[in-house]
Amino acid sequence: LGRVVDSETGDPVTRFTIASSPQPNPMYLPPHTKQRFSDREDGSFEYLDARAGKHHLIVQSPGYAGGRSEPIQVEAGASAVGVVVEMVRGAKVSGTLIGTDGAPVTGAEVSLIPGRNNNLPPNPFTDAISKQLKSRGSRRAMTEIDGRFHLDNVLGGKYHVSATHEDYAAMESPEIEVGDTGHVEVGPFSMARGGVIEGLIRTASGDPDPRAQVMVSPLGGGAMQAGRSKATDTEGFYRVKGLLPGT
Repeated sequence: LGRVVDSETGDPVTRFTIASSPQPNPMYLPPHTKQRFSDREDGSFEYLDARAGKHHLIVQSPGYAGGRSEPIQVEAGASAVGVVVEMVRGAKVSGTLIGTDGAPVTGAEVSLIPGRNNNLPPNPFTDAISKQLKSRGSRRAMTEIDGRFHLDNVLGGKYHVSATHEDYAAMESPEIEVGDTGHVEVGPFSMARGGVIEGLIRTASGDPDPRAQVMVSPLGGGAMQAGRSKATDTEGFYRVKGLLPGT
């Protein structure tokens, strides 16, 4: 039992989602741990069915970067009361994407990926899965006509700016550091127009295959997340763009 409040004003937060994790900074929150609350004028909540053991309550709410409780020890058959979770609004991250010709890149999807754990040995497979899990729920934005992007309510920490666009090779920036509050300007970051692979897929009988899915992935230990896919059209034709140089 507890309350969710604004860290700056102390006012109650009336709509939020709570998940439970044994870790303070979990990579992934299983859906079955999430409970939603709305119309809570006093910010109160009753998080039910928590297993015995140590828990951190991870709270998300629109307009906030997030919030986390102190570790809570739950005993079997008992209730923990008086829990207060303070929600922080976080920082704002802005920047610009440009092409190698200096022109702004419009319509790119930009996201923040938490910095990697440098104590782990490099492994393309686990790195790809880790990035996919960490990017779920991360802040995302589309670049505007001038190549600008803005990401609001970002938790303090170290991140990489990741950008993808159908016509450009994927870009990942060097690590940036974001404070708990304020406005951080990053970049500009450059995106190179990628290569193109196109072709025709036929069925065993020689007819064009209009239902094929073509995946293009780099060979030789490249980043798995750089792979791109495209469905064939009604004539069996495909065209995959935005590919990095390589095999």
